[in-house]
Amino acid sequence: MMYDNVESDCEEQLRNGIDCIAQLRHCVNVLGESAVKNSLKVSSKRIQEIYELPCSGRYSLDGLLENYITFEKTVEDILDNEFERDRAIEFAKVKNENLINSLKEYRKTLCGLGTNKVKRRLNKYKESDYVALFLRVALEVEDKNILAKDAYGDYRDRIYKVKHDLICDLYKNSITNKINCGIEATTNYSTNCVIYFEIPITNEQISWHIDLENPKEFQSYNGVWDQQENTTIEKLERVISIYLGAKNEL
Repeated sequence: MMYDNVESDCEEQLRNGIDCIAQLRHCVNVLGESAVKNSLKVSSKRIQEIYELPCSGRYSLDGLLENYITFEKTVEDILDNEFERDRAIEFAKVKNENLINSLKEYRKTLCGLGTNKVKRRLNKYKESDYVALFLRVALEVEDKNILAKDAYGDYRDRIYKVKHDLICDLYKNSITNKINCGIEATTNYSTNCVIYFEIPITNEQISWHIDLENPKEFQSYNGVWDQQENTTIEKLERVISIYLGAKNEL
């Protein structure tokens, strides 16, 4: 019964016109090559060539059903796009691995102490000094960010949940202490906002991606991104060094 429904859906799809490779493959799998060939009015060979293209199904059939010169040019463009996409994915993977290694090193060397010792020294002042509180929470956010990038599955999700809650706490404390901060909408695939903070003492900008259920509860950021990628930990280290140095803690 379920198969009958799938078959009916494919027949309707053919009647209405299929417009991408994924739909063509699906209809061939369900109805057979002959039905698709007759509907599209092309040869069996052309159907096979499109079906077997080494690419994702997101590509349009535009150009693939035309004469052979147009078909070959369209295939060439699709394969070029797939090659560039694969290269971009590989580049992003290597970049992320390098970033993880760099951030892990900071956990051991931050301010010559490592993040755990720095946190303990900031703990001494966070109850009485909003700057120490800001630096302590921001460092914890970035520490969780480092851990999450090298984690998987449910464990990674749990770390990101803690990171999310810490960012919200940092935002509330920043508003209370008049530290410039706010959000900006983003089209990032996994989040809907970027949240910005301007660090006390140096006023350097740090930011994180965050997925907010109700962005209207947060104020908009009144500045612009400084165009510096993956520099949060460096900026925090500079300010923490100044702060702890003034407290004779370094």
